[in-house]
Amino acid sequence: MAKKKIEKNIFDAIILDLKIPKFDGYQLLKYLNENKVNLRILIITSRMQIYYEDIKNSHREIEENKLLNLADTILIKPFKLIELIKKLSI
Repeated sequence: MAKKKIEKNIFDAIILDLKIPKFDGYQLLKYLNENKVNLRILIITSRMQIYYEDIKNSHREIEENKLLNLADTILIKPFKLIELIKKLSI
């Protein structure tokens, strides 16, 4: 459902939680990249380790970190609404 709405490109930005029901947020990031979707991407997550990519990471973690680089910004949960508003205003 999200893909179909994104294909219509009626949005200015996407606020994406990496853990969404029935779909992996990383899959959506990959889809956006492969289809050259030109939208601002703001990721919200509780996963602090996304900033640390080292040689001990598994192949999946490295691929996920590469996908995260496609985002315009990342907000770590919990955050205040004003932080979200500021990020979207930039």
